Amino acid sequence: MDPASLPASGRVRAAYYGARFFNQLGQALFFLGLFWLVASGGGAAIGATGVMAAMMAGSIVFGLLGGMVADRIGLGRATVIGGCARGGVIAATLLVAAIDPGPVRVTALVVISFLYSAASQVYCPAEVSLVRTIESRRPSAGHAMLTVLQYAGQGAALALSAALAWRFESPWALVAGAAIAYGGVVVLMQAVAIGTRQLSPRDTRVRHFFLRETIAFFRAQPGAIFAGVLLAFAELVAKASAVALPYYFAKDLGLGREASLALIVPGVLGVGIGLYWAGRWLDAEKAHGVLRLTLLGTALGMLALGGLPGGLTAAASWIRPDTSVTADSSVILAVVVTIPVALLLGLCFAVGPVSARALLSATAPRDQQSRVFAMQSTVTDSLAIVPLVLSGVGAELAGGRATFLFLGVLGAAVLVLVEMSGLHGASPGRRQPAESTL
Repeated sequence: MDPASLPASGRVRAAYYGARFFNQLGQALFFLGLFWLVASGGGAAIGATGVMAAMMAGSIVFGLLGGMVADRIGLGRATVIGGCARGGVIAATLLVAAIDPGPVRVTALVVISFLYSAASQVYCPAEVSLVRTIESRRPSAGHAMLTVLQYAGQGAALALSAALAWRFESPWALVAGAAIAYGGVVVLMQAVAIGTRQLSPRDTRVRHFFLRETIAFFRAQPGAIFAGVLLAFAELVAKASAVALPYYFAKDLGLGREASLALIVPGVLGVGIGLYWAGRWLDAEKAHGVLRLTLLGTALGMLALGGLPGGLTAAASWIRPDTSVTADSSVILAVVVTIPVALLLGLCFAVGPVSARALLSATAPRDQQSRVFAMQSTVTDSLAIVPLVLSGVGAELAGGRATFLFLGVLGAAVLVLVEMSGLHGASPGRRQPAESTL
């Protein structure tokens, strides 16, 4: 029996998922500490923009190279080296504070952000590629668990950062906490690297330090291209929605904090249901159809949010011309309709990315896993820059509804292009057989 087809031991799986949790915990603490440092200095808005731009630039510049390095040296070793590099950048940040205890200049924070992002380009594709080894029989369960642990780690970081901020009243406490968390990541990933050595394919050498084979894979797998397109659109929607939601709740719907929370809860519930379903019942036969339904549901959800409350008010007036629709009744009507929309979007946000990543894990050749995910991530970041800027400007000038309408129209256009080009599924004559099931 091929060792690569065997599932990893329980101890290795526990170490892998534990490393994922501490990775997300440490990264969130580090980001919170960075933005606190930016806010405490002069030009907070410019500094925050510079930090985010530096992180995106690191992904675009080193993304493909990081994936090639990970495939070349092996996934387990790549996670250890990438984790050490991330921890080293965080430790260097603490060293900056020790050398100069005064306010950290924005330029230094931008350089630190770029270096951290560059180190991440080795760690991230290797971490997600290890799902193929850790969950060889059901990659979808592995990707669902990674998403759950991402939210869990980020939530734990928020709680811990509040405690550290209250106790030490300094952003450096958060950065120190991130450094400690990455020490745990390196230790656990070293255990994963040792434990998966026997499960690796017999010949894992990358004979060419280029992307010719990876490009050939995407050309032969239209379904993989569709998975990458959906991941790019999902990333754009998530980031743009985070910017637009405050404007949407406060300006467009006129809701307070409590009412806004009532609309967020259905979205969180939808995410939980979607992750549970994807982890238990998603398989290869469902993957392509799920991607199409997810794209359609996201586009419809964005259009529905963009049409509230003005569209509902007009509809109610048309149905009952003799009844005047007041501002209060418009808000109530908007909330009632927004709740199922939030549930739908939560389902789409959870199921879509898990399905896309599981499809890539199952179909990409074993010696190209990191390069496939690195190429997908780099293209995603490159494509999302301009639409993300446009959505942010739209939210600032015209409110959240304009952003959601823009995203809905964009999603509908992407769906039409996918259907017309046939990217929703591999053509029979060119499809490469998947090496494992979802």
